[in-house]
Amino acid sequence: MNRYSIEIFYQPWSQEKTLGDRMRAAYQILELLGGIDSLLMPKEWLLATGDKDGSFRYPAFENAEAGPALLAFHRERYSRKGESHPRSCTLWNGQLEKGHRASLSIGYNTPQPALETISISLDDIDEWHDWKTAARFIQTCVALYSPKALFIQPAKYEPVFYDKPSVGWMLYLPRALTPSEVPEAHRLEPVLDVDGKRLGTIVISITDGILDVNNPEHINLAHDIEIRLADQDLLPRYPLLSTQ
Repeated sequence: MNRYSIEIFYQPWSQEKTLGDRMRAAYQILELLGGIDSLLMPKEWLLATGDKDGSFRYPAFENAEAGPALLAFHRERYSRKGESHPRSCTLWNGQLEKGHRASLSIGYNTPQPALETISISLDDIDEWHDWKTAARFIQTCVALYSPKALFIQPAKYEPVFYDKPSVGWMLYLPRALTPSEVPEAHRLEPVLDVDGKRLGTIVISITDGILDVNNPEHINLAHDIEIRLADQDLLPRYPLLSTQ
């Protein structure tokens, strides 16, 4: 079992954007994940209510949109909170067996200057097989969120810096990076928009498989990349994910 986490940090959406809008974007992420593992298809996902019985009650989606019961649950949950109160919505894929479980949490309405977040936990990513699968996933997320940072790493990975995004297996930054700046990386994958304009770079620590948290060579390499980026002020800081 290869338990992994994915963190996406992006600029807060406008106040006109609703939970329904955010769920529509999450649906596209889950469609992609479902193409890798059928237990992650959007139809499998439910609202996590905090109790076992309730967490089997509300489908996350209906016809590619947020489920009406899910939206009603959240309206009631935040009905006594102010408009500016931070909000979250956590989904899970309805699986109780270890090795098949997954969750996705959306954090939004965050107080300035904090960013909005998507946090994904996957019990096992062995079905991903290689770096190309993960890179395609990141490219989809960049198109949806224009993230300030996005990283994919083992759940037990310990970074060098706790005030900065991790490199882990892969780190996306919205800037062009060159091999001379990050010579330790096995690959620097450019991310382009539909017109071919450079949006950023995926820093890939390991290309000959999936980064293994129990392999000291893998971890040392990821740490070396984090240090290299930080030494050049290329690794941004939380919460703004700015290098300034």
